[in-house]
Amino acid sequence: MKVSLAYSIVLSLVLITFFTCAWKVLCLFWLNPKKLERCLRRQGLNGTSYGLLFEDVRDNMTMSKEAQSQPITPFSNDIAPRLLPFLHHSIKKYGKLSFTWFGPTPVLSIMDSDMLTEIFSRINEFEKPHPKAIGDLFVSGLIMIQGEKWVKHRNIINLAFHYEKLKFVVSATCSSCEEMFREWNKQSLAGEVDVWPELQHLTGDVLCKAAFGVTYSQVKRIVPLQQEQMGLTNKILQFAFIPGWSLLPTKMQRRMKEIDHKVSMILNEVLRLYPPGFMTMRAVHKTTKLGDIQIPPGVVLLLPVILIHHDPEIWGDDAKEFNPERFSEGVSKATQNKLCFLPFSWGPRSCIGQNFSLVEAKVALTLILQNFSVRLSPSYKHAPTPMLTIHPQYGVPLILTKIGSNSSVRI
Repeated sequence: MKVSLAYSIVLSLVLITFFTCAWKVLCLFWLNPKKLERCLRRQGLNGTSYGLLFEDVRDNMTMSKEAQSQPITPFSNDIAPRLLPFLHHSIKKYGKLSFTWFGPTPVLSIMDSDMLTEIFSRINEFEKPHPKAIGDLFVSGLIMIQGEKWVKHRNIINLAFHYEKLKFVVSATCSSCEEMFREWNKQSLAGEVDVWPELQHLTGDVLCKAAFGVTYSQVKRIVPLQQEQMGLTNKILQFAFIPGWSLLPTKMQRRMKEIDHKVSMILNEVLRLYPPGFMTMRAVHKTTKLGDIQIPPGVVLLLPVILIHHDPEIWGDDAKEFNPERFSEGVSKATQNKLCFLPFSWGPRSCIGQNFSLVEAKVALTLILQNFSVRLSPSYKHAPTPMLTIHPQYGVPLILTKIGSNSSVRI
């Protein structure tokens, strides 16, 4: 009798556990996704249909593998089909406000300027999704943390990059470029130089010298993590120690402003065509109104920066061509005061390293062109590839020729 009772209890527990797990699996992989799909379609949104075989994931992997299997046309700026082939195809088919699926999770693509403004402004409602499985190990730090913890960390990092630190950016870049040029001179004797690894090293070295007074080689193991958390927010003034110097209408000042304006135009156009962060995501934890639609929890919002930057309806018929003159009157004029230029994100959570990186890029570009004539190597393959940021899949081999007999770095 006792054995029979015990058997019945165990069997009951097993059955309860089985049906509980089965119900949770059914909800996770069918009931909840179909409920979210009905919610989106009732609001007039189009997209792919959900299926238990995860067709979107399969198609995404297949199209990505095919797109990255070979380079694209040399000098073509139409890189979106290579970086995000499945998303590019889906948006062309279903529209700029449409959804696809990542497993059982609907992913709603947003390209509308007004909606983007809301998303980037309401940071406590539209948070970055946190992949628990790898998040704490791989993408933790200022980029992913939320709420009060983000405020605290942002304030700490701002203190680490006080205005006094900014004065060292130019000198640090000059010093790092000198070291880089010595390596380039050695390598160029062999005919070509892959500049991509050296430029990556340059970024880390300038950050270390300007912010911490050490070299990249001393801390290179932690620099990739620190690069997520560093930056500056003030404009560089090389002679800031002279009161009122920047306001004097001298010939040198006018020329410097003219050069800075032209370089800024070029960098803005490069960042438009090749944004480092080519996409970003947001999530909501309760039903949230966005524009005229209600976003239920469980839907991930995908903001395809690369597609926004290449949209002919925003930038004109030459959207995929290199035309720095579009920024001749500033970003606001070029974008017609719409939020459609997002190389460093936007709003309270915009990239803290924006000004730092632009200053470094301007100085490094000036020094490189002062010291070398540059042309692409015949072995160059145009193959931007999606990683955390856009990377050249096969490096950047260049033919470098030293200009004159100048062996020093000038600025």
